[in-house]
Amino acid sequence: MTARPHAVIIGMMGAGKTRVGKEVAHMLRLPFADADVEIEHEVGMKIPAYFDKHGEPAFREVEADLIADFLEDCDGIFSLGGGAPMTPSTQEALVDYIAQGGCVVYLDADPKEAMERANRGGGRPMLNGDANARWKKL
Repeated sequence: MTARPHAVIIGMMGAGKTRVGKEVAHMLRLPFADADVEIEHEVGMKIPAYFDKHGEPAFREVEADLIADFLEDCDGIFSLGGGAPMTPSTQEALVDYIAQGGCVVYLDADPKEAMERANRGGGRPMLNGDANARWKKL
């Protein structure tokens, strides 16, 4: 028997998906899973190192596969990386999850505040170079 997440949280980098997801999971006494943490477990290295070694397309493939698996077998709150919903197969998986009664929550954040948080956190390969310009473009 598979379990679907109670909710999936999406949003831009720095929106607070992990913080809010952990808090909601704690309040509801549910497990919490963060796609980025799970990917690092899966590939055995930090995401920036994986990006450097294998590139974004390889990372997105690993990410999409992991998300598809978790959408079929995660009994809690599941937070996705900021760029995950840009991948067509992840979009399709989320549409299927919603069609089966799943709840996707988009966390919106003030752009200035989210950019500051994203820059402060570091380790975000999608923000290499001029981080603020890249964030706005995304």
